[in-house]
Amino acid sequence: MNITFMSFHHKVSPQMKTQPSIIVVIVVLYMWAVTASAARHGAILGGFTPITDVDNEHVQDIAQYAVTEHNLKAGTNLEYLKIMSGEYQVAAGNNYRLLISAKDDSGAVHNFEAVVNDKPWEISRTLTSFNAT
Repeated sequence: MNITFMSFHHKVSPQMKTQPSIIVVIVVLYMWAVTASAARHGAILGGFTPITDVDNEHVQDIAQYAVTEHNLKAGTNLEYLKIMSGEYQVAAGNNYRLLISAKDDSGAVHNFEAVVNDKPWEISRTLTSFNAT
């Protein structure tokens, strides 16, 4: 049995040699622009960004979800009061890290840090953590 390999020779023009360099330059410039834009707005790529309007209906809904879900899991009866502060992170959905004020059965007010992963396209929320501060 004979196996024959065919060889093709193609002459590369000088213009084709520079195309990969141009692509690399474009990608580098794009990455620089994205990083500069994020830094200008106070965002850290991959990090948390402060929520400027914690009274936003969507953020309020997430905070109430966190307290309700914690009550179900821990067998407590906390009453949601308000969000003290919050941050969000875009990562496999949106992670919300919220400092929440809630009242227990005795009427004592406590602060909690809750982290919720929200995936609106899946209509899915998960309480990742809920801890007293």
